[in-house]
Amino acid sequence: MLRGILVTLVAIIALGFAAAPAHAQATRTWVSGVGDDVNPCSRTAPCKTFAGAISKTAAGGEISCLDPGGFGGLTIVKTITLNCRGTHGSMLVAGAGANGITVNGAGVVATLRNISLVGSGTASAAIKVVNGTVVADQLEITGFETGIEVAAGATAVLTSSSISSSRKSAVNALGSGARIFVGGTRLVANAVGLQVASGGSITSLGGNAFAANGADGAFTATSAVR
Repeated sequence: MLRGILVTLVAIIALGFAAAPAHAQATRTWVSGVGDDVNPCSRTAPCKTFAGAISKTAAGGEISCLDPGGFGGLTIVKTITLNCRGTHGSMLVAGAGANGITVNGAGVVATLRNISLVGSGTASAAIKVVNGTVVADQLEITGFETGIEVAAGATAVLTSSSISSSRKSAVNALGSGARIFVGGTRLVANAVGLQVASGGSITSLGGNAFAANGADGAFTATSAVR
């Protein structure tokens, strides 16, 4: 009889562990250049990379930067905010075909604030929007093949930013329904400033500046002065 009771207790305990989540996700996490991705990504025990932090951050949550470290590339498949306001965090992206930030998820909204993205060698896109929406403010993008590339049906809004030294184009709306809105942004020393293909559109929100591009390109829709 005692053996039967013990077996039952063990079974109940095992079910309890199975039902409990392995790791609770926080609504806000932090990264630091001196952090470690084995940490819980709390303010006092930050992670080292965006990739390490995003797995511990709930959908709709925010990853904040404690210092201007280099936090690595990232693929985003859930709604999230990367906020380096006050520190201006960065990522260095190297390697053939490598992207800085890739957004790929139906209904996903990625909000990016105060981040420097630096491409080295043959890095592809600083920000590649395959599916979903990017809302970006105060970014500095330099040295990529393409600054921002938006695929068919996806959307990006870029304000108060700069894109320079793109080997192909600074901003590329590539495919039917690809929409990009640009305001208060400097496009400097790119092979092409604005590029549209296969039914995409780029709309000015006003206050943009162009200099030393191989070709500036043109807005396909204009809601404000250039």
